[in-house]
Amino acid sequence: MTPNYTQIAGVVYQAATTYDQFLPPLQEPVARSWAKVFAHHQLSLEDLLAGVDKVYLEHGSGYRPLPADIADAARALRQNRAMREPEHTSSQRELANAAKLAREILSLAETKTIPNDDDLKIRRPTVNPLRVVCTYCHAPVARPCVRTATKQPMRLGPRYHPARIEAAEKHSHARVSVVVADRQCHCGREILDNADACDRCQPIVNGPEQPNGNTETA
Repeated sequence: MTPNYTQIAGVVYQAATTYDQFLPPLQEPVARSWAKVFAHHQLSLEDLLAGVDKVYLEHGSGYRPLPADIADAARALRQNRAMREPEHTSSQRELANAAKLAREILSLAETKTIPNDDDLKIRRPTVNPLRVVCTYCHAPVARPCVRTATKQPMRLGPRYHPARIEAAEKHSHARVSVVVADRQCHCGREILDNADACDRCQPIVNGPEQPNGNTETA
């Protein structure tokens, strides 16, 4: 099976963001360009990911490699390995690489590392999604969503899974729906319970509170 180098480029770019979190979101034209470089040298995903580590470790902070830099590092690693390993071990490694690549592509398809038109149309949340647990990646309350392929926080592009946005909005709607229209502070603001009353106000129901603590009745 011919490797899908566009998908591989997405995984490699995502690996680079773990070193440089200020990299811009990956666009499909950029992914295709990176893919051409990697496909030209027939590099495996394992070698390319090792190449990302090698480039950043050698050049240090602030360095932003081009795809050719990663490809050169991956080629050097592949050549060194080939010189050390016997032929049958190399064949076993190639089979393992193919299996690993299949798993990475499946995970990448779930998280859509390479944004498409649908990703760009994701609406902005109307409430804070961090109030609820994400039902997709299981990120806890107050913690950001993570990409299932890399387990890294979603800091670029859409920051929350659509399922979490929907759950947060349903939770907010359910809480608002229990407000009773005639339950309010003396200042006129609707409240959910006594804790929502202003510091200098007391909650009242169906009319102003009397000095003895009783409420007026019709």
